[in-house]
Amino acid sequence: MSKRIETVAPIVGFCHMRVCAVSEATDEEILEHCNSNNPAGTEFGWMMVIRGNDAIVGPIRCADDPKRTHFLVRC
Repeated sequence: MSKRIETVAPIVGFCHMRVCAVSEATDEEILEHCNSNNPAGTEFGWMMVIRGNDAIVGPIRCADDPKRTHFLVRC
């Protein structure tokens, strides 16, 4: 992967998407990518990068590149 942020799953459940990003990517950078490349279709768009330590929602280390992380983003 050459981009800093890649969309992995454009829709996860009702109002989430999953992205793979370089671990140092900021929330603002991730949200900009999400809102530009996969608009949520809601009034406020993608609003939150979930950074908790919950193993179910992430963040999760990328299996293909340990320097990248998979994040869930919520609208």
